[in-house]
Order: sequence, then structure tokens, then C-alpha cells
Amino acid sequence: WSQNPRAVLARDDVQTRPKRVGRGRRSSHMRHIPPSEFEIACPGIIIPRREIIRPKAISFWPGFRRWVSTYDAPGSASFTTPGSASWVVVNYSTSCTIRLWGGGGGGGNVVASSPQNAGAGTASTCTGGLSAGGGGGGQDAISNFPTFTNGSGGAGGTASGGDTNTNGEAGQTGYGTNRGGNSPSGGNGGAAPTGIASGNNGNAPGGGGSGMAYEPVGIAGGAGGAGAFVEAVFALGELSVGATLSLFIGSGGPGRDTGSGIVGGNGGRGQIDISWT
Repeated sequence: WSQNPRAVLARDDVQTRPKRVGRGRRSSHMRHIPPSEFEIACPGIIIPRREIIRPKAISFWPGFRRWVSTYDAPGSASFTTPGSASWVVVNYSTSCTIRLWGGGGGGGNVVASSPQNAGAGTASTCTGGLSAGGGGGGQDAISNFPTFTNGSGGAGGTASGGDTNTNGEAGQTGYGTNRGGNSPSGGNGGAAPTGIASGNNGNAPGGGGSGMAYEPVGIAGGAGGAGAFVEAVFALGELSVGATLSLFIGSGGPGRDTGSGIVGGNGGRGQIDISWT
């Protein structure tokens, strides 16, 4: 069949060819077979009747194949529970977009000596090398006269493998300014506390937790870094329909807890979103 959509097939079973009534001489009383559904949808295109009955027989014409094929309706799926998961590729018609956020890091505390780091967030990953790294945990501040030192902020997570790869923001430091890192296109970090107070949790997906505040000497634990962000867009045919993608959703890092009842904020969990059209 010609690629020209207006091509007419000169064959006896062409849909719109007039049909004789009776036998013998050609009658002047001619009738047309009613137009098919295809002719209504695509005026000007004439195809053999048997190909109308079996439309998939001409699937080699891309435009007609798209017209007769059955694709899944546009939709989306969101994975928010940390841990392993999977997704089966649907029969999408245009594109499939996968977005990942790593978990945010936790906020630091205030100690007299031997400062440590809060828990780091873990990476969110997907088959094909997509990885949104987790944010690092903030460091404890030191309050031990005459030494008063703010804790350093955790590093942002590292992104790789996608069409868009954006590293997470580092956690901030200093009394009143030690907010958690913001995750790109994701959750904001926990706000900086004041007074003698615990840090605030980071928002999902991927926000870093803020560190503990200690107003008497104006210091604070370092805030957690944010999880990274990755986006990959797959055109029609780039993912095999029915294939299973292995996913891992990262968790947020815990804030530092020294047993005093005042703790660093927890990092926000990771997330994976998949949408298709």
C-alpha cells in the first residue's frame, strides 16, 4: 500500500467501487457499499474491504497502526514506601517519564565532645542505571567551654543516569540558619529551630532535617543534605511493554539522638513517580 494517504488501490475489492445489480449487461442502477468506519474517520483514503475487516493487516502504515492499536490510557504510579518495589511497563502510546528522589539526611545534635554525624538518606534507584542519591547527615555541634562550634551541614545527594540529573542541596549551618537542604523539584528541608529545641524533620520527598538549636551559646547542629533528583523520559518503543522494572525507594536518615530528649530532625523519605501518555 502506498505511503500516499490518498492513494487508490485499483483492485476489484476496493471499498467504494460500485457494484453491479444482477447479471449480464451492466445496469445503470448502481449502488455503493456504505462507507466504512475507517472512511468516515479518514476521508479520501480508499482501502480493500478485506483490510477493513482485518485492520491489523496494514499495521505497516504507522498512521493507521496508531489509529487501530489499543494503548493503555494515560496514567501514573507513585512509590512512597521505602524499600524494594517493581513496576511492569504498560503499553504507552507516546512517552513514559520516571522521576526519582533520594532520601534526605538527618540533622545533628549538640554534644560536649566527640561529635558525630546524623544518619544519611539512602538512594532511590531504577533499572537502567537511574540513581538519586541520599543526602548526608549533619554533624553535631560542640558546646564545651571555651569551645563552641556549629556542626557542619551534610552534603547533598548525587544524581546520575537520567536525562535530568540534579544533586541535592547541602544542609545549612549556624544558629537560626541551619535549615535542611531542599530537594530539587521535591520536599523542602526542615526549618531552622530557635531556643533550646530539636531540629525539624525534612519534607518528603528528599528534604533534609534541620539540626538541634542551643540558644544559650548560639550554636546548632548541622542540617542534613537533601536527596538528589533524577528524571528520565522514554519515547515510544524505548521500554519493552510487559518488562518489569526493579525499583528501590530510599529512606530518610534519622536525626542524631543523644538521649537528652532533644534531637536532630529526620530526613524526608525518597520517592519514585512514573507517568505515561
